Amino acid sequence: ARSTGTMDSSPTSSPKASSQLLAGRYRISKKQVLGEGSTAIVYKGLDETSKENVAVKVYSGTEDSVRESFLQTIKVSGRIKQQAIEAAAKGSGGGRRNSCDNDLILEELRSELHIDAAVSLNQLVKVLDIQHCFVQIIDFSRAEKDKPGVDEESGLYFIVLEMGGASLEDELEMRTDEQGGAGPMGAEDLKQLVWSLLCITWGLHVCGFVHMDIKPLNIVRYESQNAKVHWKLIDLDGAREANSQLSIGTDACYTPVYMPPELARVISQAQSGSQKEATSITLSRLMDIWSVAMCATQAVFLAPVLEPWFVQWSEETGDDSKFITWLGDFSTEPIVSGEMSDHLRSIDPEFCKLMTGMLEKDPKSRLCAARCLLHPYFKDVRHQLSETFSKEWKMPRDATDATSNSSFGASDDGDLKDKPTAATEDSMRRISGRKGSISSWLPAMYPVGQKYEQKEAESKACSVM
Repeated sequence: ARSTGTMDSSPTSSPKASSQLLAGRYRISKKQVLGEGSTAIVYKGLDETSKENVAVKVYSGTEDSVRESFLQTIKVSGRIKQQAIEAAAKGSGGGRRNSCDNDLILEELRSELHIDAAVSLNQLVKVLDIQHCFVQIIDFSRAEKDKPGVDEESGLYFIVLEMGGASLEDELEMRTDEQGGAGPMGAEDLKQLVWSLLCITWGLHVCGFVHMDIKPLNIVRYESQNAKVHWKLIDLDGAREANSQLSIGTDACYTPVYMPPELARVISQAQSGSQKEATSITLSRLMDIWSVAMCATQAVFLAPVLEPWFVQWSEETGDDSKFITWLGDFSTEPIVSGEMSDHLRSIDPEFCKLMTGMLEKDPKSRLCAARCLLHPYFKDVRHQLSETFSKEWKMPRDATDATSNSSFGASDDGDLKDKPTAATEDSMRRISGRKGSISSWLPAMYPVGQKYEQKEAESKACSVM
């Protein structure tokens, strides 16, 4: 729910009052709720020191599950920031500093990547910036010794975040006929949105995490000083390390119409009792790819594409079991087929192919984030990015530092040459040892225990554990 009430400036910290002062600095308005979840409420607030608006996420209660959720957000944000710092410290041979680790994204493609594509991707990551793909944490409640914990004065867990605008869900809702909106996005705006979502997802993946709940409500609009619109991912509470175990029934938190089929399959097995051992699943980055495609198709149809089946079957049965069983059945008709396929193809044949690859029910056939970024659908986006990359490569270090301020995963301009220079290609061949393979020179750059597995192992990541 959203409200446009005015901020109450009364100096009170009573939870029942219309405003509350936290940490002697952040005043939240109880009348202005920006979002609400199962464990927390996000309020509009004011930093009385900087006089800037902020978003304050206040957790409900102090039990262990709430504490874990609070600490997980801080942990994931910290890992992203550290990854950005380390990647920037490496530099890029005279080019711009960036917060993406080249080796991480290249490793996703393993030995299958042709040398030309490897060089192309190598150049692409130089203009991507993962740190700014996510909402930034400004402050959080602290316990003794200044560590994250329950605020002594208020007795609350809270996190202070940069203030954003409307969510993607709000944006799409305003476009519907019921709201007198303008209808679906144009082809170019749609492409920029999908590119943004993939950059955001890739940024989380290279830091070793799976979000597990990507949906329009968790994607928020931000505007830079030059009024450019950027999208950022919020709600990192449920993010988990890739290849870790998710317990079904306890740790699982999902939104049915966006969740991946491999998770639905295990939940269905657990519900039916067909496999007593089906109590957990190994988390794979491919799960997020499915959810991103669901967001992308919603931007086209202005409603979750699986929602009609979910609503109909839930009304028939009284629960979501029929929908979950259908979603988890890899043998059913592909999601992108029939009239949906025809409509997506009418927008752009390559867009239809991309959505088809991202919405493969069987994760072994689904595209990973890296392959999505290299898809022909984004060829013109990469060419546009290539212009800035070329310019910045020629700039001295101090000049490139001043321009390194990209937001949703790409700078305002950028470069990616589809055909690499002879010198760069020769260099990569010397490193790789043979054309057509980069597996021999890819170091294990993921955080400890987070190295992206080989294709066989990755397919097992979606199996029942």
